[in-house]
Amino acid sequence: MTDDSMIPEMRINDIQTIDPSASPNPSDYVAVKISGKPEVVICQYKKLSYTSSEFELMTLNDNWPNITVNDNVQVEIIGRVVQNTRCYF
Repeated sequence: MTDDSMIPEMRINDIQTIDPSASPNPSDYVAVKISGKPEVVICQYKKLSYTSSEFELMTLNDNWPNITVNDNVQVEIIGRVVQNTRCYF
């Protein structure tokens, strides 16, 4: 983790293990690649509707914006976070 967008659940320097074969369920943490941004980010997955493909990527820190994913935003879900390891350095 390189930023504080997911504090308090995940902290800077924590290490996430990602399962690329696991499909996300609502409230899962996911690793995503957003078009036009160089880094991979960790967010919480929120499905907006059962009848729509739209979903939202939530941050836990209110100082970071949530991202609503629709036809105007290209996002690749790399995988689901299956483990968070806390690092104390």
